Amino acid sequence: MVHLQLLVRGAYAVLRTVSKFAYFASIVRSNGATTKRVSLRGWRRMRPEHMSGKFLIDFTDDRFKIPVNAAVIEFIRRTSPFAHSDVGSILLDLRKWLPGVEAYCPSYGSCAYVVLHDDAHRIFAIAYGQRGLALRLDPSSYATALDDGGTREPIIGADWLSFTAFDRCGETGAQERLRRWSAQALADAPLHEDV
Repeated sequence: MVHLQLLVRGAYAVLRTVSKFAYFASIVRSNGATTKRVSLRGWRRMRPEHMSGKFLIDFTDDRFKIPVNAAVIEFIRRTSPFAHSDVGSILLDLRKWLPGVEAYCPSYGSCAYVVLHDDAHRIFAIAYGQRGLALRLDPSSYATALDDGGTREPIIGADWLSFTAFDRCGETGAQERLRRWSAQALADAPLHEDV
């Protein structure tokens, strides 16, 4: 009985220490977001104050809400997509290979979606979910892109194709494929202006 009491006390002390560490670590965030402790089934969890009870479309910068981006903005409005840091970082790395391209994320600290856009704010790439990475291509590129591993992504829009962000077992070339097709998506971005 004494051993059981000591075990329970020790477990409680560890949980209390971990909770305090999580609380203090969250204060020292790089994005400076204020945080609040909330109880969820007795456990302490942290969440950014600025994201509570809101949808990601509410935090999306208005400069992207232009007619050429209508399909992807509607996708964001419908699904409020979050992006795993692995797939988001792949898109951020692709930005380095593309001249004149900027990345945007409404909240990096909350792992929100990540997009790439040109200087006219035309979105041509989005990272979302655990593995989702989609590019907007011109229909003239579809056949070649589909043969090169792309798949249609109608949930975003008719002209969006998704590509594998990571090499599957026994495969290589995912990064080179993404570089090639993101460069094509950037080149195709002005072609969508008439839509």
